[in-house]
Amino acid sequence: MSPLAQRILGSLFGAAAVGGDGPWRAKTVLLALFVVVVGLGFWVRDAAKGPPPSTPARVTASPATAASGSGWDLAKPFPGYVRICASYIGGFFIGWVFRRFVLVALSLAALAILVVGICKYAGCNVAPAETGVKERATWVQHEAAAAKDYLKGLLPSTAAGAVGVFLGFRRKDKVIVPVADQPDPG
Repeated sequence: MSPLAQRILGSLFGAAAVGGDGPWRAKTVLLALFVVVVGLGFWVRDAAKGPPPSTPARVTASPATAASGSGWDLAKPFPGYVRICASYIGGFFIGWVFRRFVLVALSLAALAILVVGICKYAGCNVAPAETGVKERATWVQHEAAAAKDYLKGLLPSTAAGAVGVFLGFRRKDKVIVPVADQPDPG
């Protein structure tokens, strides 16, 4: 990966994206992804067979005409386990990103409070700034909750999505500490 891409990913998603310890490394996400891929493979195989043949009382078309009408049956719904696993993966990513968003929002709020406190200590009129910070903090909380609710509503399985959000939010990044080379005892 190029250094520019590493810096961009690092600033957006933190060290987890650059170090390769994002949610895509969780065993539950990999298992759910495997189930989704296998399930989609089964669905495509079944859809490629075409719709089931109808059993009319008498055959009116020639065999050549009947064979040309067969095709993909895309009206067939996805299997339930594919929807559940896809919801889990989506929920896990929502939780993981939401955790990052909360950490950044808390850091910015702490910085704003610190700046207002320093200005207040220095004797500046900070009443308009305090009002603006409170309004914007309330707005950010509302928008984050609305985005989370909207994205959870897009998931087909609410229970699997909620479990994914919970586990994704709890996922902490592993800190990789480099080990210094050991000198040879000989």
